[in-house]
Amino acid sequence: MKLPFAFLLSLFPLIAFAAPPVTDLKQPQSPPRPTPSWLKIIDQGQFDPRLNGYFTPEGLRVEIVAENPTIVNPVGMQFGVDGTLYVLEWRPSPGDEWRETPETFTYKDGSKRNVATMKKRTMDVLKILRWNPEKKLYDKSEVILEDELPST
Repeated sequence: MKLPFAFLLSLFPLIAFAAPPVTDLKQPQSPPRPTPSWLKIIDQGQFDPRLNGYFTPEGLRVEIVAENPTIVNPVGMQFGVDGTLYVLEWRPSPGDEWRETPETFTYKDGSKRNVATMKKRTMDVLKILRWNPEKKLYDKSEVILEDELPST
């Protein structure tokens, strides 16, 4: 069926000037999509009571492989090519919470740029964790780097 051109033109104002969908700018993220019907979510607390309340898809297993005092506030990790586990640990800096400090960068061409950076007195650390095969966990650590707010 072929629609007359005049009919199509009469629809144009409805399409072109339709109200855009309302966006809630105060919402921090998009609403979550519904869980697929085939996905079963389980509580990892059934395997280890310390993990009660940690939910994953069925078939995934979470295990605690390092605890305090070996590692306290891990914020990043990486395995080296030889299997060494490196963990970046954030350390609190009481009385110094996230103060913003301006710094000026001077480039090779002489131009300058002011950048806001975060400063704290306590250094964060990068650690190597050592595996204990008898206990089946990382129970020793060695600090190999201390730096102010390192990045993973």
